[in-house]
Amino acid sequence: VGEQVKHETPGVKWSNLIPINLLKSEPLVKENEKDSVIEVLVSQREARNEVPQNDRPCSLVTVSESYKWNLPTILNANVRSLCNKTDELEQTLQCSSIDIAGLTETWCVSEQMDEVFAINGYDIIRRDRNHKRGGGVMCYLRSDIPYKPWLELSNELETVWVTARPRKLPRQFANLIIGILYHPPNANNKDMLNHLTACMDNPK
Repeated sequence: VGEQVKHETPGVKWSNLIPINLLKSEPLVKENEKDSVIEVLVSQREARNEVPQNDRPCSLVTVSESYKWNLPTILNANVRSLCNKTDELEQTLQCSSIDIAGLTETWCVSEQMDEVFAINGYDIIRRDRNHKRGGGVMCYLRSDIPYKPWLELSNELETVWVTARPRKLPRQFANLIIGILYHPPNANNKDMLNHLTACMDNPK
């Protein structure tokens, strides 16, 4: 989870950056901004550090040319029981044109089929907590996004990992690695750290 950038950046459109604080009833991205892009403009002089530090505009990426990046819209939410929020989640995904949604604390159980949480136009990848109530993580991906879940992971940690290739991903990136995890209080920090290290060092 990255720290939110609070600088005002000239030339940057923020409509692809979705707040991670739970679901809102109003659309987070307007329909006419569905294909919005982040445009970063930095001159060659600035890229070569030939401009004094105080005179440089704040930018997210230092590049020597003008790029337009089409990035997927991502929602991250701690839902604390998905069963009674499926309709609200569907409205949010559809109205805000969300491409990928990562949910924690779904409180789902293995007896509940995927059809219970199905949303038209999205595929589901989930990991439920075993043996006791609470926890659980789930990923919704648009059905038109090619992806591969890391099914070979065998552990008791509440994590979901997916390799995805959205069709509008910039050429500079081969794919996206999506990791959704819930680390409950008093859980073993060492186990989670080892898991994260192994996943990031050996992507599937």
